[in-house]
Amino acid sequence: MNVSGPFFDPEEVRGEVDRYCAWPGQACGYKVGHTAINQLREKAKGALGDKFDYRQFNDAIVLGGAVPMTVLGRVVDDYISRSKDA
Repeated sequence: MNVSGPFFDPEEVRGEVDRYCAWPGQACGYKVGHTAINQLREKAKGALGDKFDYRQFNDAIVLGGAVPMTVLGRVVDDYISRSKDA
């Protein structure tokens, strides 16, 4: 692995490689969550149009807590409903 350049600390990179080797499913979990949140954001943007607000959307996601994706979908549905009524 090439870790040369101003943006890479070799010790930090080694730690990341060790972490991913020890916990290989972590990257998949991050990507699944990333994709789901992006899809929910696009759903909210489509439903709200000009009323969509990134900060309020992010607040809804974060304040929803550590929940399964199905529950997070309901959190976003509630955000959409509240924003439409505002």
